[in-house]
Amino acid sequence: MDNVIVQQFEVWVAGNYAIAASATLWIADYMGTLSMESRMIWRKKHTGTSILFILNRYSSFLYLLIYMVFRMPGNSTDQECRTLLWIFSSAEAMSLITTTALFSLRVYAIYDESQIILAISILFTLSRLAMDIVVHIHFL
Repeated sequence: MDNVIVQQFEVWVAGNYAIAASATLWIADYMGTLSMESRMIWRKKHTGTSILFILNRYSSFLYLLIYMVFRMPGNSTDQECRTLLWIFSSAEAMSLITTTALFSLRVYAIYDESQIILAISILFTLSRLAMDIVVHIHFL
């Protein structure tokens, strides 16, 4: 029994190291592209695509931060955990949907703005959104 607990703890610690390493890389990339984002996104007129980019970038950042909070030890009330879980799930869904939408726009552009490709991409995006909503409602 003690061996199992030690192994689980070691896996948990290794997972935390992996998360910290990936978060460090993500934040380094974020900081490295912040000046470009400032020039290309914030100083120009906002379009649908730039708003998608902003939502994606900052919901991903929020998702990462809350995920790291969940992985760390500590004491929290049930209400605090539920609130964090709701924010976490919302940021995750927003990040996934905006990423999918940006990829759909990219594919649409690559295929010479084909309406069929756009319709298929929108169908996939909406089905992903529906699945996320069902999971979100079911688990919260």
